[in-house]
Amino acid sequence: MADTWFIDFRTPQDSNELAGHLGVDSAFLSQITESPSRAEFYRLHRIPKKNPSRKGEFRIVFEPGTEQLAIAHKNLLRRFERFVEEVEPRYPHPCAFGYIKKRSTKQNAEPHCGAQHILHADIENFFPTIDLAWLTRLFLALGLKSNTAN
Repeated sequence: MADTWFIDFRTPQDSNELAGHLGVDSAFLSQITESPSRAEFYRLHRIPKKNPSRKGEFRIVFEPGTEQLAIAHKNLLRRFERFVEEVEPRYPHPCAFGYIKKRSTKQNAEPHCGAQHILHADIENFFPTIDLAWLTRLFLALGLKSNTAN
């Protein structure tokens, strides 16, 4: 029996078909993707760093500016994650715990409890390094057509 929740993102030929897969209006999707600066569609938040030694430093977070865009993000997350789970057998990697459903920081820590040494590392400014070209290459590697990957 076919999985009724699976949406194959490799099939859309253009942005109109992609909009259908995302569950959004095609004119709305075009408005966002054709904008020279997508920043106009988001609100920026500056969240103070928790570490006292980093007083005065902030983490930058973007939030969808409209309810319609927030719904589009949720649809993309749910539908595209399900697609990636089906087409990429390495996803999610067993060592990944951040942003993965049914995985917690406690589960991540358990194998390391009692270890003599623990390395704590953070990739500085990781999210800003993810750009449109990187995402496009990823989408193409997952089998999306060039028009929809862009």
